[in-house]
Amino acid sequence: MRKLVSKVTKAGQITIPKEFRHAMNLTGEDYVVIERLGNILLVKKMGSTIKDLETHFEKLAQVKGITPEKVLEAVKEIRRG
Repeated sequence: MRKLVSKVTKAGQITIPKEFRHAMNLTGEDYVVIERLGNILLVKKMGSTIKDLETHFEKLAQVKGITPEKVLEAVKEIRRG
């Protein structure tokens, strides 16, 4: 498995390396779900629109700790900027 290093900024942001963005077809319009598994952060791609997010609700309910309500709250926070 290929490993690349990315620095965490003071604002808590990281850059996903270009190689991984291309492999996952991630753009600046996409959303990701970040899940903590012990000392590992798992990043999963979601759709790029609210409608796409809604289609993932059933799948999200199966992921430990992620509910449709939590996703909606996160989307509201993002919109508030």
